[in-house]
This record gives sequence, C-alpha cells and structure tokens, in this order.
Amino acid sequence: MRTTLDIADHVLVEAKQLAARKRLSLAGLVEDSLRHYLATESSLDKPKKPFRLPTMDGGAPRPGVDLTDTSDLLER
Repeated sequence: MRTTLDIADHVLVEAKQLAARKRLSLAGLVEDSLRHYLATESSLDKPKKPFRLPTMDGGAPRPGVDLTDTSDLLER
C-alpha cells in the first residue's frame, strides 16, 4: 500500500544512511522499524502478574505494631 509521510530532513538522512548500511530499501527499513515498534508497544499493553511482597510469619505484623495507626508506622 502506498502512503505519504512527512519526515524531518535530518531523520530521513539518517534513515537512508542506515538503510544503505543494512542493504535495505528505505521502505523496507521503515516497515521493519514500524513492525518492531508495534510489537514492542503491544507487549507493554499485556497485563502483568500482580506484584507480591514477600512476607514472613504468615504476613502478621510484628508484635506491638498497629496497622491502623499510621503515625505509629512512621515512627518504626
């Protein structure tokens, strides 16, 4: 499919140089780059496993710690 893109001159120069070094056409380089970008972005959207904090003693607080008293937590 044909399309028109507006690319900054300095970016286009670098892209053409990279395409030449890799022996690709500019269209091939743009397509490969876009494909890679889209794959990376879609992998970031996948839900991650919930993070679990390690606990000791069954997750109970230390003796004398009242979890409902935030000022007490700040002092410890």
